[in-house]
Amino acid sequence: MIDTKTGRVLRSVAYTPDLRPDVAKNGYASYKNATTSGFDVYIPVAGLDISNITLVANYTTSGYTTKITSNNRNFERNDGYLDKFYVDGNNVVHVSGWHATDKATTRPYAFIIIYDQTAKKELGRAQYTATARQDVLNSYAGGTYNAGKSGFNNVAIELGKNIIKGHDLQVITRYTDDPRGNGNYMDIWFPSVRI
Repeated sequence: MIDTKTGRVLRSVAYTPDLRPDVAKNGYASYKNATTSGFDVYIPVAGLDISNITLVANYTTSGYTTKITSNNRNFERNDGYLDKFYVDGNNVVHVSGWHATDKATTRPYAFIIIYDQTAKKELGRAQYTATARQDVLNSYAGGTYNAGKSGFNNVAIELGKNIIKGHDLQVITRYTDDPRGNGNYMDIWFPSVRI
C-alpha cells in the first residue's frame, strides 16, 4: 500500500497465492501461474492516513518481478446519524447515534460536543468509546473504515446552568488525534434543535 501523494510505502504484507482456475479458463491459460493467481489479503490500516492510496501487487520468482498497480483510491468518507437527542429535567443532554469516518484510522479519540448555536459557544463535551453497529456496517456507509464500530449510545453530558431555554443546540461528533478532543479532527455538525 503506497501513499499516492508522497510515494511512501505505508504497509506491505506477504501472501500465498490462492487457487483461481477461472483465470486460466477465461483467456489467461498461457500464464504459468494463472491457476494460482488469486489473493485475498487483509491489510491493517489503523494509524495510517489512507486518504489517497495506491495498491501494488508484486510477484517475484527466479529474480524477475511483476508489478500490478491499482488506480488511486480515495478514502474520505464521513457519515453519521443521530438516533436520539434530548435534554432531561436535570439539564443533562442524552445523545445516541453513529459516526463512521475513514479518518478514524489516524484519529482514535471519539467525542460528542454540545454547541449552543444561538450563543456561538461550546457548552460541554464527552469522550466515548465507539460501540458495534451492524446496521451501519450493512448500510450505505458500510465501506467506511469504522462503520462496524461507529456507535454511541446514550452519551450523557451535564450542562447545568449553561443551557438556556429557547436556544438552538447542535450536536457535533468528532474523531481526533488529541485525547482532550482538539488537535487534528474530523467532525459532523448535525442540524440544530431548539430547546
